[in-house]
Amino acid sequence: VFSIFTLIFFALTSSPQFSAHMARTFGMLFVAAFLSVLVVLPSDARALAPGTLLDMIETLPQFSIFSSAVHLAGAGPLLSHEGLKTVFIPNNDAFLNLGNTTLSWLTHPRNAQLLLALVLNHIVPGPVSTSYLAYFPTLSTLNKDATGTAQMLRVSKRPSGWYAVDDALLVSPDELSASNGIIQMVDKVLLPANLGLPTKDTLQTVLDHAMFTTLAKAIITAGLAELVSQPNGPFTFFAPLNNAFDTLPLDVSSCLMANPPALRAVLQAHIVRGEAMYSSDVADNTLVRTLSGSSIALSFDGPTIAASFHASIPASRVVLADLDSSNGVIHVIDRVMFDNTGPCSRIRVNDDDRGAV
Repeated sequence: VFSIFTLIFFALTSSPQFSAHMARTFGMLFVAAFLSVLVVLPSDARALAPGTLLDMIETLPQFSIFSSAVHLAGAGPLLSHEGLKTVFIPNNDAFLNLGNTTLSWLTHPRNAQLLLALVLNHIVPGPVSTSYLAYFPTLSTLNKDATGTAQMLRVSKRPSGWYAVDDALLVSPDELSASNGIIQMVDKVLLPANLGLPTKDTLQTVLDHAMFTTLAKAIITAGLAELVSQPNGPFTFFAPLNNAFDTLPLDVSSCLMANPPALRAVLQAHIVRGEAMYSSDVADNTLVRTLSGSSIALSFDGPTIAASFHASIPASRVVLADLDSSNGVIHVIDRVMFDNTGPCSRIRVNDDDRGAV
């Protein structure tokens, strides 16, 4: 455009019929037109240029779960700042394959630092295009362990010719270019070794702890083993200690263990389904509904959480909170929440015994 204006200007001003006044006027028009080009073209160029990594992640619907993770972890500024980076982004299906309970654990506010470690495990300094992967057997991520050592991703080439990082396969041979880096799409979430993701579900966690020997037997007898196992959940389980069962009157305990439906109803009154409620989530006088259809009132007795199932019995106290499982959280309580109703209600206990039920 500048060249065209220049040629026209010199062609006209060199003409003998072109007066000095006309030359000055045309010169002013020439300068104004040239400046308008300088103003307009960069704007157009910017409109056509790719956005930042964060812009693209937020815009593309297949990355919506990763986008949410980035913001929950506070990593948005990192992906919008200058400095070239490569992000290996799992699509939504990759996250959904982790299961709802794992997603719930990862996105809980108490695990924000671990979620940040997960996000950083997908980010590599510098631009790494697909064609360059052949030259990098490992890639250093922005995720660092407690010693400050960067976590590494292994690069391999599959027999199909496609590249993989760790166990995640690139889903396209073509990367996406952003103004501050490159996006590579992968089919699995790159879980870092330092994440600490719970590997045992509620049933396995109960079976692994000696303090739950009686509870484990009760869960199996009541036919609830499958219910509290993966992929079911997430759950909040108020789990009675062995001593909690020992304080039940012997005839009540014998009745429940001999009557699986009655025992199932009692245990279901200790389980909240649909969320992993950590102690930090509990507000005073919180009411939660259990699998039995009944409700538990949660309150604070000093620093201790108390769980009240029925007005006729003392509250159970949480003696150990926030025991993680892969499909929920377990709070250990000191009393079985049994209100002396149901098939075993024919067994009457005196006032001294009732307090221990």
